[in-house]
Amino acid sequence: LRGMWDDILPLGVMNVITLLLQVTVVLGPPAMAALHAMSYRAATGYAIKTEQYFGALREYFVRAWIFGAPGIIVNVLIVYNFLFYNSMQADWAVWVQGAWLAGLLFWNAIQFYMFPFLLAQTDKRWRVALRNSALVAGANPLYTFVLLATGALLTGLSFFLLPVFMFFGLALWTMLANTAV
Repeated sequence: LRGMWDDILPLGVMNVITLLLQVTVVLGPPAMAALHAMSYRAATGYAIKTEQYFGALREYFVRAWIFGAPGIIVNVLIVYNFLFYNSMQADWAVWVQGAWLAGLLFWNAIQFYMFPFLLAQTDKRWRVALRNSALVAGANPLYTFVLLATGALLTGLSFFLLPVFMFFGLALWTMLANTAV
Protein backbone atom coordinates (compact mmCIF):
# COMPACT_ATOMS: atom_id res chain seq x y z
CA LEU A 1 0.00 0.00 0.00
CA ARG A 2 2.90 2.35 0.73
CA GLY A 3 4.36 1.70 -2.73
CA MET A 4 0.98 2.35 -4.26
CA TRP A 5 0.48 5.57 -2.34
CA ASP A 6 3.32 7.39 -4.11
CA ASP A 7 1.79 6.72 -7.53
CA ILE A 8 -1.87 6.45 -6.58
CA LEU A 9 -3.24 8.78 -9.27
CA PRO A 10 -1.48 7.26 -12.30
CA LEU A 11 -2.13 3.72 -11.02
CA GLY A 12 -5.80 4.58 -10.57
CA VAL A 13 -6.05 5.85 -14.14
CA MET A 14 -4.22 2.76 -15.43
CA ASN A 15 -6.52 0.53 -13.38
CA VAL A 16 -9.60 2.05 -15.05
CA ILE A 17 -8.00 1.68 -18.50
CA THR A 18 -7.13 -1.95 -17.71
CA LEU A 19 -10.70 -2.69 -16.59
CA LEU A 20 -12.07 -1.16 -19.80
CA LEU A 21 -9.62 -3.13 -21.96
CA GLN A 22 -10.68 -6.40 -20.27
CA VAL A 23 -14.01 -6.03 -22.10
CA THR A 24 -12.28 -6.34 -25.48
CA VAL A 25 -10.87 -9.80 -24.51
CA VAL A 26 -8.04 -9.45 -27.06
CA LEU A 27 -6.46 -6.62 -25.08
CA GLY A 28 -7.25 -8.15 -21.66
CA PRO A 29 -3.99 -10.02 -20.96
CA PRO A 30 -1.78 -7.30 -22.53
CA ALA A 31 -3.54 -4.69 -20.38
CA MET A 32 -2.85 -6.75 -17.26
CA ALA A 33 0.77 -7.14 -18.37
CA ALA A 34 1.09 -3.38 -18.82
CA LEU A 35 -0.40 -2.80 -15.36
CA HIS A 36 2.08 -5.32 -13.95
CA ALA A 37 4.91 -3.49 -15.71
CA MET A 38 3.85 -0.18 -14.20
CA SER A 39 3.40 -1.75 -10.75
CA TYR A 40 6.87 -3.27 -11.07
CA ARG A 41 8.28 0.18 -11.84
CA ALA A 42 6.42 1.69 -8.88
CA ALA A 43 7.47 -1.15 -6.54
CA THR A 44 11.12 -0.67 -7.49
CA GLY A 45 10.97 3.10 -6.92
CA TYR A 46 10.67 4.43 -10.47
CA ALA A 47 8.16 7.04 -11.57
CA ILE A 48 5.33 5.93 -13.84
CA LYS A 49 3.36 7.70 -16.55
CA THR A 50 0.34 6.77 -18.63
CA GLU A 51 2.47 6.91 -21.80
CA GLN A 52 4.68 4.18 -20.34
CA TYR A 53 1.57 2.07 -19.73
CA PHE A 54 0.64 2.20 -23.42
CA GLY A 55 4.26 1.47 -24.37
CA ALA A 56 4.21 -1.60 -22.11
CA LEU A 57 0.87 -2.62 -23.64
CA ARG A 58 2.51 -2.73 -27.07
CA GLU A 59 5.75 -4.27 -25.79
CA TYR A 60 4.12 -7.14 -23.89
CA PHE A 61 1.18 -7.83 -26.24
CA VAL A 62 2.44 -11.18 -27.55
CA ARG A 63 4.23 -12.19 -24.36
CA ALA A 64 1.10 -11.52 -22.29
CA TRP A 65 -0.84 -13.97 -24.44
CA ILE A 66 2.00 -16.51 -24.19
CA PHE A 67 1.76 -16.20 -20.40
CA GLY A 68 -2.01 -15.73 -20.18
CA ALA A 69 -3.31 -18.42 -22.55
CA PRO A 70 -1.91 -21.42 -20.61
CA GLY A 71 -3.18 -19.89 -17.37
CA ILE A 72 -6.68 -19.50 -18.75
CA ILE A 73 -6.71 -22.96 -20.38
CA VAL A 74 -5.49 -24.75 -17.24
CA ASN A 75 -8.05 -22.90 -15.09
CA VAL A 76 -10.87 -23.90 -17.44
CA LEU A 77 -9.72 -27.54 -17.49
CA ILE A 78 -9.45 -27.73 -13.71
CA VAL A 79 -12.90 -26.19 -13.21
CA TYR A 80 -14.33 -28.57 -15.83
CA ASN A 81 -12.85 -31.57 -14.01
CA PHE A 82 -14.10 -30.28 -10.66
CA LEU A 83 -17.63 -29.96 -12.06
CA PHE A 84 -17.40 -33.34 -13.80
CA TYR A 85 -16.62 -35.12 -10.53
CA ASN A 86 -19.34 -33.12 -8.81
CA SER A 87 -21.92 -34.93 -10.95
CA MET A 88 -20.74 -38.37 -9.80
CA GLN A 89 -22.51 -40.11 -6.96
CA ALA A 90 -19.49 -42.12 -5.72
CA ASP A 91 -17.99 -41.54 -2.28
CA TRP A 92 -14.49 -41.17 -3.69
CA ALA A 93 -15.58 -38.35 -6.03
CA VAL A 94 -15.47 -35.87 -3.13
CA TRP A 95 -11.79 -36.64 -2.62
CA VAL A 96 -11.05 -36.18 -6.30
CA GLN A 97 -12.92 -32.88 -6.23
CA GLY A 98 -10.80 -31.81 -3.28
CA ALA A 99 -7.66 -32.67 -5.21
CA TRP A 100 -8.85 -30.60 -8.19
CA LEU A 101 -9.71 -27.72 -5.89
CA ALA A 102 -6.25 -27.88 -4.31
CA GLY A 103 -4.74 -27.94 -7.80
CA LEU A 104 -6.78 -24.89 -8.76
CA LEU A 105 -5.60 -22.99 -5.70
CA PHE A 106 -1.95 -23.94 -6.28
CA TRP A 107 -2.15 -23.08 -10.00
CA ASN A 108 -3.58 -19.64 -9.21
CA ALA A 109 -0.91 -19.10 -6.56
CA ILE A 110 1.66 -19.81 -9.28
CA GLN A 111 -0.14 -17.42 -11.64
CA PHE A 112 0.05 -14.71 -8.98
CA TYR A 113 3.85 -14.70 -9.31
CA MET A 114 4.22 -15.44 -13.05
CA PHE A 115 4.30 -12.02 -14.69
CA PRO A 116 6.22 -10.31 -11.89
CA PHE A 117 8.91 -12.97 -12.33
CA LEU A 118 9.01 -12.29 -16.06
CA LEU A 119 9.64 -8.63 -15.33
CA ALA A 120 12.26 -9.28 -12.64
CA GLN A 121 14.32 -12.09 -14.17
CA THR A 122 16.97 -11.72 -16.85
CA ASP A 123 15.92 -14.92 -18.67
CA LYS A 124 12.49 -13.88 -19.98
CA ARG A 125 11.16 -17.34 -20.87
CA TRP A 126 7.75 -18.71 -19.83
CA ARG A 127 9.17 -21.97 -18.49
CA VAL A 128 11.68 -20.16 -16.27
CA ALA A 129 9.00 -17.87 -14.85
CA LEU A 130 6.71 -20.88 -14.31
CA ARG A 131 9.45 -22.78 -12.49
CA ASN A 132 10.38 -19.81 -10.32
CA SER A 133 6.73 -19.12 -9.50
CA ALA A 134 6.08 -22.75 -8.58
CA LEU A 135 9.21 -22.84 -6.41
CA VAL A 136 8.24 -19.68 -4.53
CA ALA A 137 4.61 -20.75 -4.10
CA GLY A 138 5.60 -24.28 -3.05
CA ALA A 139 8.52 -23.34 -0.82
CA ASN A 140 6.63 -20.54 0.96
CA PRO A 141 3.01 -21.68 1.12
CA LEU A 142 2.20 -19.69 4.26
CA TYR A 143 3.64 -16.49 2.80
CA THR A 144 1.74 -17.06 -0.44
CA PHE A 145 -1.46 -17.82 1.45
CA VAL A 146 -1.13 -14.64 3.52
CA LEU A 147 -0.53 -12.56 0.37
CA LEU A 148 -3.48 -14.07 -1.48
CA ALA A 149 -5.74 -13.83 1.57
CA THR A 150 -4.76 -10.18 2.10
CA GLY A 151 -5.40 -9.38 -1.55
CA ALA A 152 -8.73 -11.23 -1.49
CA LEU A 153 -9.76 -9.46 1.72
CA LEU A 154 -8.87 -6.01 0.38
CA THR A 155 -10.58 -6.75 -2.93
CA GLY A 156 -13.65 -8.04 -1.11
CA LEU A 157 -13.77 -4.91 1.02
CA SER A 158 -13.38 -2.72 -2.05
CA PHE A 159 -16.47 -4.34 -3.65
CA PHE A 160 -18.56 -2.61 -1.00
CA LEU A 161 -17.25 0.68 -2.35
CA LEU A 162 -17.31 -0.01 -6.07
CA PRO A 163 -15.38 3.15 -7.06
CA VAL A 164 -12.50 1.96 -4.87
CA PHE A 165 -12.35 -1.30 -6.83
CA MET A 166 -12.69 0.47 -10.16
CA PHE A 167 -9.75 2.74 -9.39
CA PHE A 168 -7.50 0.45 -7.36
CA GLY A 169 -8.64 -3.21 -7.42
CA LEU A 170 -6.39 -4.62 -10.14
CA ALA A 171 -3.55 -2.24 -9.31
CA LEU A 172 -3.62 -3.51 -5.74
CA TRP A 173 -3.19 -7.12 -6.92
CA THR A 174 -0.37 -6.24 -9.31
CA MET A 175 1.43 -4.13 -6.68
CA LEU A 176 1.06 -6.95 -4.16
CA ALA A 177 2.50 -9.50 -6.61
CA ASN A 178 5.37 -7.29 -7.77
CA THR A 179 6.27 -6.28 -4.23
CA ALA A 180 6.28 -9.94 -3.20
CA VAL A 181 8.64 -10.87 -6.02
